[in-house]
Amino acid sequence: MTIKNDQNLSYEFDTVNHGVIEGINDAVMITYDTHIPTTVAREAIQNILDARKVKPVIAELHLEKWKISDIPDVKELKNIFKACLDFWPRDVNCKVNFESALKALNRNHIQVLKISDYNTIGLAGGDEDTNGDYFNFLKSQGSSAKGCTGAGSFGLGKGSFYAASKLRMIYVSSIYDNNKVVFQGKLRLVSHKMKGQTKRASGSYGLLNEKPVRVKKLVPKQFYRSKQGTSIYVPGFKHSEKWEDEMIRSILNNFWYAIYKGDLVVKIQDKKINSSELDNYMHIYFDIDSIGGATGINPLPYYEAYTDVDHHIKYEADLHTLGKVQLFLLPQEGYPKKVACFRLNRMLIETKIFRSPVGYAGVFICDNKKGNEILRKMEPPNHNEWNVNNTHSKIDGLPLKDAENADKELRQFIRAKVKALSDISAEAQLSIPGITKYLFLPGEEDRETGPQEASNDDGEGTEKETANQQGISGRHAKLEVSPREKAPVIRFRTTGNLEPGDLTGVGTGDKPGGGKKKKKGGGTGTSGGTSGKPGNGDDELRELKGVDYRTFASPSKKNGYDHVVILRGKPNTKCRIKIKAGTDDSFDDVDIKTATNDNNNNLPLQNGMITNVKIDRSGSAKFTLNLADNEKYSLRAIVYEDK
Repeated sequence: MTIKNDQNLSYEFDTVNHGVIEGINDAVMITYDTHIPTTVAREAIQNILDARKVKPVIAELHLEKWKISDIPDVKELKNIFKACLDFWPRDVNCKVNFESALKALNRNHIQVLKISDYNTIGLAGGDEDTNGDYFNFLKSQGSSAKGCTGAGSFGLGKGSFYAASKLRMIYVSSIYDNNKVVFQGKLRLVSHKMKGQTKRASGSYGLLNEKPVRVKKLVPKQFYRSKQGTSIYVPGFKHSEKWEDEMIRSILNNFWYAIYKGDLVVKIQDKKINSSELDNYMHIYFDIDSIGGATGINPLPYYEAYTDVDHHIKYEADLHTLGKVQLFLLPQEGYPKKVACFRLNRMLIETKIFRSPVGYAGVFICDNKKGNEILRKMEPPNHNEWNVNNTHSKIDGLPLKDAENADKELRQFIRAKVKALSDISAEAQLSIPGITKYLFLPGEEDRETGPQEASNDDGEGTEKETANQQGISGRHAKLEVSPREKAPVIRFRTTGNLEPGDLTGVGTGDKPGGGKKKKKGGGTGTSGGTSGKPGNGDDELRELKGVDYRTFASPSKKNGYDHVVILRGKPNTKCRIKIKAGTDDSFDDVDIKTATNDNNNNLPLQNGMITNVKIDRSGSAKFTLNLADNEKYSLRAIVYEDK
């Protein structure tokens, strides 16, 4: 596939003349030269969402192994990199970068990250159209023509793609406006000397005078597209062995809201993340018991705060500056006491801390055009905070008045609602001594829903507000800070730690004692206890105390749903498991077809129990259940000793 000379495509750099000599420390590339898989995923999908033509946009990220001959004019590229080394002989960073680039080109194959989008507008616009997408992405630096709905506004995020390439370059191929094509390569190197002339750091691959290719037959075949949209190729992609997992975590953390709303579908290698698969991926890649975890990110509490309609508290307000906004709060012990912030593009901007003695997670959304435009101006180049001191919110060094007002009313609005959680908690504990012990017993939940009166926040304007509170009642209703039995999977449940009198106890027979009611759907129950009446089964079975578990339903590859069960307990413990499913009336036995462990081995089934389950030396066990009816249930696990 190597490009032939008669196609008139070449690498080209403008002459410096009397301009500035450019070294290796490109400020934009340095900004994005950390956590590369994470950064590339965020910047790429941000751009793709901004280019949406129809819903949903589809983003595909694939790491491909190319023959080195598939990189256009490798010989000339090597000459350019050698010229860069020769021009900066004492620059250590320059030496490291370009020796690495030459090493990559001297191999037989090269790794290329291909980022493609569909249902998008493509790179429209002519060579000199300063408002066009082609011009702003490939011909300008530090500019953006995105409207107020877009995520980007500085035009610097594209630097992440160059930073991700060992060759400091990309190739871009696009179809737009009824099968019009555009193709070009772009390089961000250092000033260097070729044929006696000092050249600029930025160059291109294409037609003479750094023009892009706009005739399909001149586009190298390895860069062909068949449908409208854009493909970005990052040659010599810098990555670790875990790059795929890092990207998926970044995508879920930053774009779960867009995926949930059906705006975005992501395909990465052989995985597909869409709205129907989102819950599965969220629980596979994040653990609710590890807030932050090793990666420092965990979107699960915020995802639950938005999607758990049975337990979250929803506020809607019409703020004077920002306009209509929404806030979702989910009280839960151990949650991070932060609010995830989104605007119209549905990408996570930041998580703000609002202190409270009550654990909670929240989601704030401003998706009206007026408020969105103000907030967008308050963001830095990497769009990871709202701050009045950021460049786009200043005139003559002073913050814009709208930005100051927006920041103030946003904080006051959220702070007041978060404060209400602790106020209600304190009042509830004072009003009935010992109520926390009995507050959430089965049958005590009142499902009444009611609006809350309008209020003023610190005297700063009036909010026209309704609070849609599902699963709560009265002034104390928002105090749901203990594990919620009817919620989807929220956290690990612990067996055998209930107080006498709790109604979730289980006997040691094959029939459960009185249990808390469950409805069909995703979720988990609490196993163990001391108050259930024994059934008529094997009374010699000893229930294991202190074994944590959680369950979640996952769409089956064949039909319906499978259910994943994860245990945590004492290492090297052998056990057997009784599984119960929630119905409208009680917990019932389930008909298990197969139980498969992580090694894809079937676990024995005996008298309705899964046997020969072993908690490994790391203290965990995981298996997948295939139920006879393939339905989705809330499950409860009762763990017994297996001698």
